[in-house]
Amino acid sequence: MSCVSLSLVFIDSAINDAQILSTIPLPEAEVILLDADRDGLEQITEVLAGRQGIQNLYIVSQGSANSFQLGSGYLTRFNLERYGWQLQAWGEAFAPNANMTLYGCTALGEQDKNFAQQLCWLTGAKVTLLGHMSDSWMLKLQQNGSDAVGL
Repeated sequence: MSCVSLSLVFIDSAINDAQILSTIPLPEAEVILLDADRDGLEQITEVLAGRQGIQNLYIVSQGSANSFQLGSGYLTRFNLERYGWQLQAWGEAFAPNANMTLYGCTALGEQDKNFAQQLCWLTGAKVTLLGHMSDSWMLKLQQNGSDAVGL
């Protein structure tokens, strides 16, 4: 199966107004709401399976330093190895020079840079972590905004 959308936006259903946010149309992007009762990494892996040419992958979630809630699970710098094979599988769906942006990190620091480096290494994508959510998150998503830790 080939990819129709070059950009995918995953929204964790635990964030405020997730249902409303998931209905906002984004040009050339497919928006997917993660089920709160299932591991979000597994859900993302299922969606990416068999796809190719993904240029941008955005994840909108609740987070803290080095931790992102994804459905019923959490992606942290401490469990990256546990999810390593799934994250490496994501890379198979990415186009060369793909970008992955995670929204919702509440504190950006040196440990977050290490977290981003590990994600970059596992997925092969350029990884950007963006700070707390605000009313302008959609604009930042479209412009790959500031307040970021990236590689």
